[in-house]
Amino acid sequence: SRIFVGEPRPLRGDRAMVVATPDGRELSAAVDDDGAAVFRETFTPGHYTVRDGDQRSTFVVEVDPRESDTHWQEIATNDSEASGRVAVAVPRWRMLVLLIALLLAIESLLRRVRGREHERPD
Repeated sequence: SRIFVGEPRPLRGDRAMVVATPDGRELSAAVDDDGAAVFRETFTPGHYTVRDGDQRSTFVVEVDPRESDTHWQEIATNDSEASGRVAVAVPRWRMLVLLIALLLAIESLLRRVRGREHERPD
């Protein structure tokens, strides 16, 4: 049977075993309350190697094919979502840039006017 990422893998045996993960870690598969060994750390897709004394076996953990489905899907909306408020983001940086440009223009104009006042002979 196929094992997908995150699903537990029952192992043959009634004692703890060592499982090597695809990323090189070695973890133990503990025996559960029913007396069967179960490996639950299947979070990385790839080949896992089970060691039980001198015996070795492998199993593969695959990515669920539904995660690769690229078909368009309708977005389901229920009535409670449709009646809610909608937030609209308005960019305000343009107004800020215009305000800064206006302040710089006013400052330049004031400097020019004051500069002429100081240049006039009394």
